[in-house]
Amino acid sequence: MGSVVLLFLFAALALFLLGCKEGIILLKKRNRICKTTGRIVDVSTLAAETMKVYNSKWALVMYSVDGRMITSQNRIVVPMSSNVGDPVDIQYDRDNPNVLISQNPKRFIVFMLCSVMTLIIAMVLKTR
Repeated sequence: MGSVVLLFLFAALALFLLGCKEGIILLKKRNRICKTTGRIVDVSTLAAETMKVYNSKWALVMYSVDGRMITSQNRIVVPMSSNVGDPVDIQYDRDNPNVLISQNPKRFIVFMLCSVMTLIIAMVLKTR
């Protein structure tokens, strides 16, 4: 078995495990996830904001839960075009409303699909 095939098999396993992690977290929190819209109160970027490629913007969000305003304890990734004061859809934990939840079913599906595609590529390379 070639080293390229092993690399693809390792990548498939890693993607599968990441997908499993996302799925398990979603299953654990499925009855506690609440959705609302909040406002961005602070943003920071991974690198200098002038760098638009390979950069990410992280935001603290303020939102209302049961009539009281809460500022999130953790940051979430937002589009690079987002600014302070912009509305953003969020998910938070009903039992701990200060904590935003970043997991969603789309990430689970993407990890699993990428895992399957990488495994197929490894199998095709193995037959050659």
